[in-house]
Amino acid sequence: MNAKEYMKQIRTIDLKVLAIKEEIAEIRAVLGVQAINYDKIPGTSNGIDKTFQLICKLIDRQDELMQEYMLLSDTKQDVKQVLFKLSRQVYAELLYKRYFEFKKWAVIGAEMFYSEDNTKLLHRKALEEVERLINT
Repeated sequence: MNAKEYMKQIRTIDLKVLAIKEEIAEIRAVLGVQAINYDKIPGTSNGIDKTFQLICKLIDRQDELMQEYMLLSDTKQDVKQVLFKLSRQVYAELLYKRYFEFKKWAVIGAEMFYSEDNTKLLHRKALEEVERLINT
């Protein structure tokens, strides 16, 4: 894994967490408006069975979400440890803004008082140092 992939793993996990949260919200919405039909209609599944299946799916997704949160937390902690080892504080600050806060280049540059081109140059240098740190 190169340095950019190493840093991007936070965003990848974060996107997975967001997708699971959206799925949980959708399931909850369906469960919230669904009435339980106690009448057994010949040739169809019982409404209780479908509700039970949705509840089971909700529980599974909540478990999956908790696992992803734990992975995200561990990954962030690992990446932070690498950031703490960087030789220049500006590298750590830039990488944090980009990969933890998901800010765009123009925003990072403005906040750090650099042009967008200089921000990208610093980013490349920071990634080179991260690459050395994670491969030693």
